[in-house]
Amino acid sequence: MRKKILILLIIIAIIFIGRLIYKQATTSRINTLPARIKAITQAVKLSTLDITTEEIFKDTIGIKGAVLRVKARVRISFDIEHIPTAEQGDTLFVQLPREIIDIYESTREGYQVLDVWYVWIPSDPAEITLTTDEENAIKQKIKQKIRQQMYEKDYVARARENAVRSLAQLFSKFKDHIVIHDPYPSGWEEDAQKNSPSFME
Repeated sequence: MRKKILILLIIIAIIFIGRLIYKQATTSRINTLPARIKAITQAVKLSTLDITTEEIFKDTIGIKGAVLRVKARVRISFDIEHIPTAEQGDTLFVQLPREIIDIYESTREGYQVLDVWYVWIPSDPAEITLTTDEENAIKQKIKQKIRQQMYEKDYVARARENAVRSLAQLFSKFKDHIVIHDPYPSGWEEDAQKNSPSFME
């Protein structure tokens, strides 16, 4: 009788220890994933795309028209800090996040006003200039135009394609089976209206 009780206690102990080990292993796998992602954040930033652009823009602000030469540096990067991930079995699913487009004015002659005129009023012989508020407003309009060009010229699509390759290489160091999902290959602003499905939903 004592022997049966002892065997039963040993079986219960083995089951308890087994569950404890499984729980710790599962918890460890879940907890280490964010740390792994944080560790490669700096490396993933290498997949950003930098573009230098110089163009002539013609626009209006209020009753004035203006021609401007703009030199700008554009950086396309990704919000890696909030990258969606999910594990299913031995497979890690990673979704490429929204692109971030930063536009910086070049330090030397990045913004030049070449000409200003009144749109509906006969030309005044006196020199016409833009006020500070008008310059700031037209700069914002130009930034929006440059931002839109990043999509129209496929710079965003190229940056996302490069990022998918980089993520696949980096995450393959932690998992044998990796699936990189890009729901908006042409960019979030270009494809978002199509409501592409996400494996995170």
